[in-house]
Amino acid sequence: MKQNLIYLIGIFVFAMSCNSSDQKNEKVKYTDLWQIYMSNQIDTLTKANPTLIKTINQGEEVETLKMDSVNWANELSGFLNIDFGKESAKNKYTMNTDTAGKISMIGFFARDTNVYIQSFEVTRINGNIDLLQWKTKTRSLLIDRDQILAYQPGKGFRIQINENSLWASPKNIEIFGDIQNKSFLER
Repeated sequence: MKQNLIYLIGIFVFAMSCNSSDQKNEKVKYTDLWQIYMSNQIDTLTKANPTLIKTINQGEEVETLKMDSVNWANELSGFLNIDFGKESAKNKYTMNTDTAGKISMIGFFARDTNVYIQSFEVTRINGNIDLLQWKTKTRSLLIDRDQILAYQPGKGFRIQINENSLWASPKNIEIFGDIQNKSFLER
């Protein structure tokens, strides 16, 4: 009886270790490559430490900041929070491709108008990524939020948020980040 119990425990432990291995493979399978790309961009910007000119438009108020020392992980954290790999595994997206000479665009558009990630688009020039753009949508009883996040590698970013919440009047916020580094601007 004890020997059978030991075998059962061994089989259980083996099964659990195989199961956790499968879960790791699932995570690798659905890892969002664009999150990895954005993490690499953050590392590159952190090492180069370029100046950032950040403009924030909120309603009729406009504020411009020149930032010599930038926490790039903080500035670009919104881009890392979007897990397209996870969303594309759960939801249906149609894929469109458009190519004209040196420019090619690929877009993923949600078939369900209520999913979080509505679209994800990649524009390439001469095979190099020139623009990444995400459109997200949140609908709930408490808040409605539409968001557009666009990133141009080494050049800048744009975040546009239209928000209507139960506890406040509607807000329109637009943030532009202009990266000031000549080496990034050269192609």
